[in-house]
Parts: sequence; structure tokens; C-alpha cells
Amino acid sequence: MDKEMREYFLTKCYNWYLEEEIIALRRFSLTAYGEETTRKNAKVSKKMEASYGFQNEKINNIVALGLEHLQNKIANRLLKEHPELLNFCPKCNRLARTPKARQCRHCFHTWFDEPVKF
Repeated sequence: MDKEMREYFLTKCYNWYLEEEIIALRRFSLTAYGEETTRKNAKVSKKMEASYGFQNEKINNIVALGLEHLQNKIANRLLKEHPELLNFCPKCNRLARTPKARQCRHCFHTWFDEPVKF
């Protein structure tokens, strides 16, 4: 998978992320100090625990593998499970900006008359 397609899935297809992927990405957004402070607060607040999943072993294993691995896993899963999300220009066959885009950002061709795939 090339970099453009990976970024496409990570930035434009977040509605198809799994719950544990969302929580793991949220954990990566914490700084070292923020994670330590949030862990202390999570013991008090069940809402914060649900938000960051510190006690969830599956999420802890995902976080331990690293951000790059998680992003590749998400993009590969979306490509396999939802190939209809890929939206290529019918004229130049390059990737459109979003899954629902109807104008190519490369050659400016439009295809508004075609239905959305999903």
C-alpha cells in the first residue's frame, strides 16, 4: 500500500474504525506526562477509563506495538474489508480526495452523474 492510499484511509475513513482502534489512537495522543496523570485520574473516573482503556489488555497490546504498526493495521483492514471506500477518478485513475468526492483533484474531471458506492 502506498503512502497516499494509507493517508487516505487514516484521514478520510475514520467512520469505519473499530472501537479499540479509536481508543488506541486516543492513547497515542497523550504525552508521557499526560498519560501518567490520566492513568491516576482513570482510577477515580470510570468515564476516563472507558475513554483511554488503560485496564483493557487488548488495547494495551495494540499500543505496545506502536503507532506506525497500528496505522498500517487500520489501513490494511479497511482496504480488505471495505474496498468500496476507494474512489478513483474514471479519467486518470488516481485516488480522489474523499470516498464521496465527485471531482478529481488531479485532472479536475467530474462524475456527478454516477451514484455513490456505499
